[in-house]
Amino acid sequence: MKDAVFPFDHEIVSLPEMTLYGRVWEGAYSELPEGGLQALIASVKAMTSAPLIGVSWNDRPDGFRYLIGAASDEFGADSIRWTAPAHQLLQVSYQGDPAGVTDTYAKMMDAISAANMRMATEICHHREGYGTHDPFANPLHVKLGIPITPL
Repeated sequence: MKDAVFPFDHEIVSLPEMTLYGRVWEGAYSELPEGGLQALIASVKAMTSAPLIGVSWNDRPDGFRYLIGAASDEFGADSIRWTAPAHQLLQVSYQGDPAGVTDTYAKMMDAISAANMRMATEICHHREGYGTHDPFANPLHVKLGIPITPL
C-alpha cells in the first residue's frame, strides 16, 4: 500500500512478543567487507530450516550489533536468546540489489519522521525477515522493518 505519508509500498504490522535464538556479530562498518557477518549468517542458515530473522542495533559510533536467528532454538548451548516485546513495525518487502537496502531504510526513516512517529530503537533499529530465501541472493528478497511508535 502507498499513501501520502509513506510514498512506497509498505505495511504497518503489529507483532506479538517473540523470542529469537541465534548468534551475534558485532563490528565496525569498515569490517563488513571482511565477510565476518556474512559467514555468521551462512553458519546460522546451515543450522536451521526455520525462517531467518536479523535484528540490528546501531549502538556504537563506528558500527552495529546484528543478531541472526529464528524463533526456534536449534543453535545449541552457545546461542543467544533475545525477546522482543509486542510492537508495531513499518515493513517493506524489498526485492533488488543488496546495495539498495541502505537507501530503502533511509526512505523509511524519513517517512517515519514525516508521519509524526519515531523509531522505537529501545526495541532495535532494524529487523530483516529473510523467510526461507537465500540471504545472499541477488536479487535479494527480504522484508525490511523498523519498529515504530507514535510521538
